[in-house]
Amino acid sequence: MLKQSLSQKMLQKLSPQQIQLMKLLQVPTVMLEQRIKEEL
Repeated sequence: MLKQSLSQKMLQKLSPQQIQLMKLLQVPTVMLEQRIKEEL
């Protein structure tokens, strides 16, 4: 549940274009988490 709320917060920070891109690519959550950690 914590991961879910965290990803929701991250999605809110992302631009609509980035969200669309992720949906198109259907990026695995593991890759997404790594990307988030790199950007933090």
